[in-house]
Amino acid sequence: MGHARRGLTRRQILQASAGALPLIAVTRSAAAQARSQQLQSQIADSAGQVTELQQEKTVLGQCITSINNFFTVVGENGTSAQQSTAQTTMETDCNAAQKYLN
Repeated sequence: MGHARRGLTRRQILQASAGALPLIAVTRSAAAQARSQQLQSQIADSAGQVTELQQEKTVLGQCITSINNFFTVVGENGTSAQQSTAQTTMETDCNAAQKYLN
């Protein structure tokens, strides 16, 4: 009396797992692609933040330079017109920088 085998044969197991390999590869590929897209999005966001920080640095630098120029004109006893021009420039530049200082 032969014993009936229960479960799958070795060949059936190999065939079943070979059929599953493309599915695993597709799943990993899709996961890698999703992760890649996520990283690309983070890079784009970071690049935008860098651009914004550079703009802030430029505007704040202009304000500081204008303040220095104003006090240089005043300290060197510049004419009233020179002082007025320097003050107007300083106020304009520093008003633009105000949004980054709050």
